Amino acid sequence: MSNCLKCKGKMIGAGVMHSGNSKYQIMRCEKCGHEKMECIGLA
Repeated sequence: MSNCLKCKGKMIGAGVMHSGNSKYQIMRCEKCGHEKMECIGLA
């Protein structure tokens, strides 16, 4: 897992999303709630 860019808290997986032929993992900070998306695969 990575650290939050805003508060340096622990980022946890919040779900997976498909968009077109890409697959993204949504990460959420357990302290401040900041979210980010990371591409994890292409079809």
